[in-house]
Amino acid sequence: MQWIQAISSLGLFIMTIVGVVYAGRQLRALKKSRMAQMIIQLCEYWESPTMVEARAFIYEEISQFTATTDPASKIQELYNSYSQDLQNLHKFLQFGKILNFIHNIAIFADQGLIDVRLIHSVFGAPIENYYKIFKKVISDSPHGQPIQRLIETFAEIGRPKQQRKLPTETSE
Repeated sequence: MQWIQAISSLGLFIMTIVGVVYAGRQLRALKKSRMAQMIIQLCEYWESPTMVEARAFIYEEISQFTATTDPASKIQELYNSYSQDLQNLHKFLQFGKILNFIHNIAIFADQGLIDVRLIHSVFGAPIENYYKIFKKVISDSPHGQPIQRLIETFAEIGRPKQQRKLPTETSE
């Protein structure tokens, strides 16, 4: 009779392990599905008329600079002047749309809601370009730290794999 209990205990143990492994796989699949859905929504918002207008406005502002002008310094001046003048509130909000979008993505990355490598593959170039444009505004902002961490992580992604120190890299 004891061998029956031993076999049933072993069977229960094996079924429990199989259940845990299956549940783990389901959770990973759910997380990937959520990430994909978030990326789709972010892409849709990035291509929305609101964001297209904001991006066009910023590039229009930048196109006025000469080749010798530092765009980050000039953008910081414009940002500060627009923020203090109610007549230029619309212009200030255009800057804010881009900065908020990048800040939200950086927060999602910090919280582990979206994999940094996925963000880099989808939004890497635009985020890095806007970071160069808004670098001084971001560094002066108390909310700029998540964006700076995201840019540092992007730099890690650009390094050869042996030299990387990404917190989100896991072996799968």
